Amino acid sequence: MSEITQNTDYQQSLVDIRQRIQAAQIRAVIAVNSELLGLYWDIGHRLLRWQSKRGCDRLACDLSGNEGVFALQPVCNAADGCILQPPI
Repeated sequence: MSEITQNTDYQQSLVDIRQRIQAAQIRAVIAVNSELLGLYWDIGHRLLRWQSKRGCDRLACDLSGNEGVFALQPVCNAADGCILQPPI
């Protein structure tokens, strides 16, 4: 090790920088999760409104099947019926 890396000030600076990076990463994860939660909540409410107006849940089925965004597996028939259930 070089003389500079053995310096207490250097060691403390390294620890501080690593802690700041880790804290920023945690804040980023929380922000992303919060944004996604709001998005999924909004999508769910839009789907419910759409279904109640049209009496059909094909839109939810198509979103689940194509996008893989939701943790629900669609069980669809040839008509507009679709039941969303948790994956097995």
